Amino acid sequence: MPVYTCFQDVALKYFSAQMRSSWIRSCSPTKRTFARRGSIVAGAFARWKSRVLMLTVSPSTALHTLQTRSPSAAESNRQTFNGHTYQVFDTSLTWHEAKAYCESLGGHLVTINSVDEQNFIETLLSDAQRNHYWIGATDEASEGNWRWITGEPWGYSNWDVGQPDNENDRTEHYAHIFNVANPHYSGSKRFGWNDLNANGTFPHQEDFFGLNNFGFICE
Repeated sequence: MPVYTCFQDVALKYFSAQMRSSWIRSCSPTKRTFARRGSIVAGAFARWKSRVLMLTVSPSTALHTLQTRSPSAAESNRQTFNGHTYQVFDTSLTWHEAKAYCESLGGHLVTINSVDEQNFIETLLSDAQRNHYWIGATDEASEGNWRWITGEPWGYSNWDVGQPDNENDRTEHYAHIFNVANPHYSGSKRFGWNDLNANGTFPHQEDFFGLNNFGFICE
């Protein structure tokens, strides 16, 4: 089995939020660089050598290694509800990256199927640090037809006022939960759900949105 030499994902914290959202982790037998869409960024190793931990991993664990960062206090705690285990991650990933990460752990992005489970999630987020947390709901297959990624029946929901609205160039197909009420929307409430694009961005509201303000919840 080939062995890959990779950069640990923690190095990405040294880039700006805008750059981080567009960078792709690179794991290659020959290239010790970070790759950006369409090009190889030269000199990444030289610039960040002192801040990057080099790891040697097999291909089967490369994704897990590259998406793992030093856990925050929230990430060190797992809690159980109704026979299911939940964990909050204050780590900035896109919706698809968060989905893949939860699945790499043997779980999935959280699904919320009752008011009791919603109340539990609210307690889980009581000390969380990010403005938003991805959950496992999407209408990417059919606009307006929201579903859970697990295939569970769609019944309970807790949409924030006026949501889902599919704004932002009609690309809002992924759900997250507000950990802070949206200051740009009158009547918004903490722990309401919202639809957004997979990168967590919204024009001219990066003080509140933006990938740097996102975490996710695994179940």
